[in-house]
Amino acid sequence: MLDKDIAKNKLIILYIINNFNHELEESELNFLVLNMELFNYFYFKECLCDMETFGLILFDDNKKYYLSEIGKNTLDTFIKEIPQDFLDKLNAYRDDFTKYLRDKNSLKINIFKEDDSYYCKLAINDGDICVMNLKIEVANKDMANIISENFKKNPQIIYKKILGILMMEN
Repeated sequence: MLDKDIAKNKLIILYIINNFNHELEESELNFLVLNMELFNYFYFKECLCDMETFGLILFDDNKKYYLSEIGKNTLDTFIKEIPQDFLDKLNAYRDDFTKYLRDKNSLKINIFKEDDSYYCKLAINDGDICVMNLKIEVANKDMANIISENFKKNPQIIYKKILGILMMEN
């Protein structure tokens, strides 16, 4: 691969990190880049490692990536190297991926055993607000797994049905 292509690809990674405003963990960044089919995994990891080594990208205590001042300056200086139509594609994908992250992070599911009983704890959060928090005792771990998988697939429908049942008058 030409040095110019490598530099452009690193700029793309800088752009992605910068436009997620300090919200991406490494696994989420990996998922995003690989899902968009921008690079193969090993090439991407090599670019990421190079940028960490040279101080272009950093990560906080929560392991979320952000750009250093050098990274920001590099991106600002060379952003024109990335074609505008490609930036538009990245921005559109960012919007979809942000929704995916919000949905993923709004659900909390915990299966645990306490006093010889299995429990499934299900929660829906909207930012810092807890919309629903439900703890259910179940017969066994398999049942808890089925409940948690169904909750992951249909949280809005389940929430609406629970609310509807609780609001019914006899």
